[in-house]
Amino acid sequence: MTLKEYIEKKYSSTSVKSYESTILRYVTYMQEKAITATYTDVLNYIGYLRKLQLHPKSLRNNLFAIKIYYRYLVQTGKRTDHPCQKLYLQDQINRSIAVESLYSQQVLEELFKTYKAKNPSHQKRDEVIISLLIYQALTVLEITQIELHQINLEQGTVKITGNVKNKGRELHLKK
Repeated sequence: MTLKEYIEKKYSSTSVKSYESTILRYVTYMQEKAITATYTDVLNYIGYLRKLQLHPKSLRNNLFAIKIYYRYLVQTGKRTDHPCQKLYLQDQINRSIAVESLYSQQVLEELFKTYKAKNPSHQKRDEVIISLLIYQALTVLEITQIELHQINLEQGTVKITGNVKNKGRELHLKK
């Protein structure tokens, strides 16, 4: 069985080319040492990829492909052990969304001006909620936790209760 046949048998057709090219890059880098590589050799290759400043997710994908390569070698009898089976990378992957890049200020303004509630009796309520989201940058959680006694219309302020992610604060309401 060839490596390509092994990958096609075990993984989706969309992944085959990616795994093949990643493994080819690894084997090319390692040269004749690829088949007999040790745990340390694999770690050194990951270190090389880190110097190229690959994203942590790309590092994990590379390691996954290398593991596939060694599973293939073990299954075909070219190796008796798997040098990196228990190797896992601990790199943190930043999954946060840059909210400011989702919608421009003009798009948000247009949303606020043109919003029409399905139920006309909810129009004012929904406008207040949207304005708190857009102009005060409150989160949905913070809005749902606002209680009537926290709103001071005379001073034009609202007290926001702190939570795990955000500190409590007092905001001046904008027009």
